[in-house]
Amino acid sequence: MNETKEEILKIAFELFLAKGYENVSMSEVAKRSGISKGGLYHHFPSKEKLYEETLENYFFFYFEHFNNIELNDKETSVKEKIRRLCDIYIKPFQDISKILDEEHQNYHYYLLLIQSAQKYAKLRNRFQRFSQRIESYLDRILRQGKDNKEITSNVNTTLMAKHILFLLEGTAFASLFESYKTLKKNYERIFNQLLNTILV
Repeated sequence: MNETKEEILKIAFELFLAKGYENVSMSEVAKRSGISKGGLYHHFPSKEKLYEETLENYFFFYFEHFNNIELNDKETSVKEKIRRLCDIYIKPFQDISKILDEEHQNYHYYLLLIQSAQKYAKLRNRFQRFSQRIESYLDRILRQGKDNKEITSNVNTTLMAKHILFLLEGTAFASLFESYKTLKKNYERIFNQLLNTILV
């Protein structure tokens, strides 16, 4: 991605976060980016395309680059694999805390994701696939944990995978009006408690 396009995406993301999709115009993005409206349309043929690429860059990017290679890593414990997944899950919140210099960054980010899921079926389907992918990954590493006797044998891995996913999503939602630091602290406390109940 060239530098101009990357800068436009950053500015558009800031505007979408602060004002919501409906209240941002292509003229405003062009003005803030210091380019002509024609120059903006050269990179992004429509506001919808700009919006999609913004989400691609600041949401899906994190998870498209996450792969299941750790499944074959015998040296990394189940506990550490789950912790790494949690870190990846909340990384976008950390990054937007650096972009928006205000108290309620999480609220803006969640609102943007909800708006996009509501507005575009394609994005809604991608969110759904992402959740399914995370759940599948969790199920597989929990199964490994049972095989390796790292977690208790009575754990239903499918249900526990759903439980962890709901904790990830629910903790983020519950932290809408809190800072990234508070969100991270909440994750650490909740997952320490959860892992203590299933680890041998």
